[in-house]
Amino acid sequence: MIKNLKLFTVLFLALAIQSCSNNDDDDYVTQPKTIYEHVATSSNYSYLTYALQKTNLDGVLNGTDNYTLYAPNNMAFSRFLME
Repeated sequence: MIKNLKLFTVLFLALAIQSCSNNDDDDYVTQPKTIYEHVATSSNYSYLTYALQKTNLDGVLNGTDNYTLYAPNNMAFSRFLME
């Protein structure tokens, strides 16, 4: 019985020490994308990207200010242009 208790204690301490390792991979912060970066990197918003460039709003939405953009996808642009 005492032998099992000692074995359990040693195993518990070994696991406790192992779990205390510092993992530096989780200590970084990524910068969020701007609205324009998100739109420009998505193939579903290529018409919107073109429209933002033509209206010079790409520079505004590429900044760090807070904006809300209701972004029509390519299908919405196509349906609008067909009317």
